[in-house]
Amino acid sequence: ALALLLTLALSLSAKTLNRNEDYRNEETLWLQTVKARPDSPRARGNLGLALYYQGRLEEAEFQFHEALKRYPQMARAYGGLGLVFRKRGQLEEAARALTRAIELDPKFVGAREKLGLVLEAMGKWEAAMEEYRSVLAIMPYHPTSRAHLERLQKQRTSFPEKDPLP
Repeated sequence: ALALLLTLALSLSAKTLNRNEDYRNEETLWLQTVKARPDSPRARGNLGLALYYQGRLEEAEFQFHEALKRYPQMARAYGGLGLVFRKRGQLEEAARALTRAIELDPKFVGAREKLGLVLEAMGKWEAAMEEYRSVLAIMPYHPTSRAHLERLQKQRTSFPEKDPLP
């Protein structure tokens, strides 16, 4: 009986060690999840984010699109596309994707803040400030949105003769 118990314990330990490999990093975790559940929009979206943070933009974009095929109302997948487009300098596309994410989830502060950054890069400072204000209405102590808003307000008042704001 003891030998059987030890054999069972060793077998389960080996399985645990093998399974731990699936969790060694975000990409591996979500890649294994996509293999097990290829129709999961959440797994596709999270794999897309893991790939995005590794700088693998084409693969990330593919996973976000795959997530949206499975769940077209997935705000986080549109937010991910916005990140990819922003990183590539495709500001119009980024603004569209982030705006869609916000339409689907008005309290998605990450998308609102990123949209603010995109609008700034497009020279639309008033609209950017409005996005930062929207973040602060949802999360009053959001530090980066507060910093972005204060920076733009300071730029606006520091150089009125060279004010880039409309």
